Amino acid sequence: MITMAIFKGILTGFVVSVFVVMAMPTTAVAATKEERDAARAAREEARAEATAEREARKNTDTDGDGVSDDSDAFPTDPTETTDTDGDGVGDNADAFPTDPTRTRANSPPQISGTPPISVEQASAYSFMPNADDPEGDFLTFNIDGQPAWAHFDPVTGELFGTPLDDSHVGTTGEITISASDGD
Repeated sequence: MITMAIFKGILTGFVVSVFVVMAMPTTAVAATKEERDAARAAREEARAEATAEREARKNTDTDGDGVSDDSDAFPTDPTETTDTDGDGVGDNADAFPTDPTRTRANSPPQISGTPPISVEQASAYSFMPNADDPEGDFLTFNIDGQPAWAHFDPVTGELFGTPLDDSHVGTTGEITISASDGD
C-alpha cells in the first residue's frame, strides 16, 4: 500500500493530509474504557499544563518593574517605567514613544511538528504541534480542513479523534493548523 501525504512548512502553520486506512478484521480487542479514560486524562493534563505554562509566562515580572514579561519589551530592565503615549509599550522599547498609533514590530509565532499521516480505522489519532512566540505572547490555535471524525483544542492546538465509520476511510484533504499571538 502506498500512502501519499502533503506536509509543508508555513510561517505560522503547516498543512498535512491524513490518510485513514480501513481496519482489517482481527481478533484484537478494542481499547477498554479504562484505556480510553487514561488517554482522555492524559490529553486533559497536557492541555492544563500548556495553559498553566502560558499563564505563568503571562503573569511573570522578571525585573520587578510592575510590567508583566509578556507585555515588557525589556523584561530584564527595571529602569523601564514610562509609557508616554499610553500604547502599553515602555518608552525604552517604543520606537515611537509619543505616537500611540505606531509600535514596535511583532514577530509571528513559530509552529512545527511531525504529525502522523495515517491512522487505522477505529484507532486513536493524536497530534499536538510545538509552538512558541518570540515575544512570549499567549498563543491560540486555529484549524482549517478538520476531519469530521476529529476534535480540535484551540488552547493546545491538539488534533485528536478516532475514525470509526467507513465514510472516514481515505484521504482527508489538507488540514492546516495555525498559531496566532493576537497581533
